[in-house]
Amino acid sequence: MNVHKSLTAVAVSIALVGCSESTGLDAEDLQGSWTAAVYEYTDNANASNVEDIIQTNGASFTMTVDASGTASTLLDDGLGSTSSDSGTLNSTDTVITLGGATFNAARSGDVLTLTDADQSFDFGSGSTSATLRVVMNRD
Repeated sequence: MNVHKSLTAVAVSIALVGCSESTGLDAEDLQGSWTAAVYEYTDNANASNVEDIIQTNGASFTMTVDASGTASTLLDDGLGSTSSDSGTLNSTDTVITLGGATFNAARSGDVLTLTDADQSFDFGSGSTSATLRVVMNRD
């Protein structure tokens, strides 16, 4: 399976959009370091076609948010390519935008899950529409 997918689309630039303090995510909710345990693509046309690049390639993804709302990401695809970026956290909705990709975001305690159904991934026979799910644990 080819792994040099849409990795840079996720970590090229970062602008985080949290939610109002009473209804969801904000800078205080996300402050700290987060490490992905799952970085999983699912084929939108065939839900049984799934690849977690952390498990498959030894990839890693981290995100750090500081008290002022500055966030940074680092993605290592496990195949020799890395990308990183930083930006500012804005609190307006339960959406996080990373590298131009918009993720639905949910936090439960020290676990943050990001999901985006508008990704593409090469499962081995060319790029196809995919959903990316990233599950991160607070360090």
